[in-house]
Amino acid sequence: MTPVRIGLGLVGLSLASSFAPDRGPALIGFALGTIGLTVAALADPRNRFFQAQSAAPRALPDRARCASNWQMTRAKLFPSTVGVSLLTTAALAFEPVLAAILAGALAGMGLASLVTGVNLLWTERQEGVQVFADDRGGLFVREDAAESSP
Repeated sequence: MTPVRIGLGLVGLSLASSFAPDRGPALIGFALGTIGLTVAALADPRNRFFQAQSAAPRALPDRARCASNWQMTRAKLFPSTVGVSLLTTAALAFEPVLAAILAGALAGMGLASLVTGVNLLWTERQEGVQVFADDRGGLFVREDAAESSP
């Protein structure tokens, strides 16, 4: 999701800058949208809920099926990424600075997912496990095969 969101944000910035009579406000709007959404997503109180659950994750069931990267990306595109992209496109016709702010929000979603992903990867490497989540927010772990082999 990270490259898709950041890419859409940069495309939105490019379009907003070309539609705006002055690029300065569009660039400032993009920066504010990026910073604002990144901070809001990382400070989301629901993260505390998931952190509390992560204290005691369950073992991944043998019958569990893991989604492919494409399936996960497609599932996470809706509604936030697609919705903000559509709003950005609509705002281009009326207010390019608003479009730049919304494009910044897309980029901010990408940066927040990057920070979260790096944190998760670091935790997996430190603990020697793989972390999985289900649709309801349940967390599961599986010992990393590379770590457990002699």
